Amino acid sequence: MDRKIETLFDLVSSPRTAALLDSSEIKDMCQEQQSLTMKRIASWLRSNSKIFQLEWDYSIARELKDLADDLDHLASLKDV
Repeated sequence: MDRKIETLFDLVSSPRTAALLDSSEIKDMCQEQQSLTMKRIASWLRSNSKIFQLEWDYSIARELKDLADDLDHLASLKDV
């Protein structure tokens, strides 16, 4: 079972080097990276929320889950 481990420091891949991209492609790549990072942090917050819930600290668990939901929402927003 070979599964790629996800980290907060993963980078989006680009078919070309950054020097060959135009400004709109760089902007899209930066937004994609921002979205990826926010989703990973949200996942990390949810994991910590479960730990606090197991320790009977429901108020902190709820706050962490709410923060994770907010980050997921922000990650889904496109340039407005």
